[in-house]
Amino acid sequence: MKQVSMEIDHQIKEQIEIEAHYKGYLKKQDSDIISLKRDENIKIPINFDFNELSSLSNELKEKLIKAKPQNISQASRIEGMSPAAVNLILSIIKSKAKSRKIA
Repeated sequence: MKQVSMEIDHQIKEQIEIEAHYKGYLKKQDSDIISLKRDENIKIPINFDFNELSSLSNELKEKLIKAKPQNISQASRIEGMSPAAVNLILSIIKSKAKSRKIA
């Protein structure tokens, strides 16, 4: 009986260590999810030039140009679209909107 108890204690300790190790990553992921949900309805301007996004693959640019997503949510569902690519598009849209307000 003592051996079973020690094994359970070891499993509990191991689980706590795992959760502690990944806590920061999980917190960041939760933050990203909340941010994406907040931003998913942001409209993509009709004249948005996906070709100016040099860090996107040509294949993804072609898919975006063909699909003509109207908002971030639609863009995020395009096959091959990564969270990093969605964030890039979002940051460009926000940056351009901010510069228009300043000008």
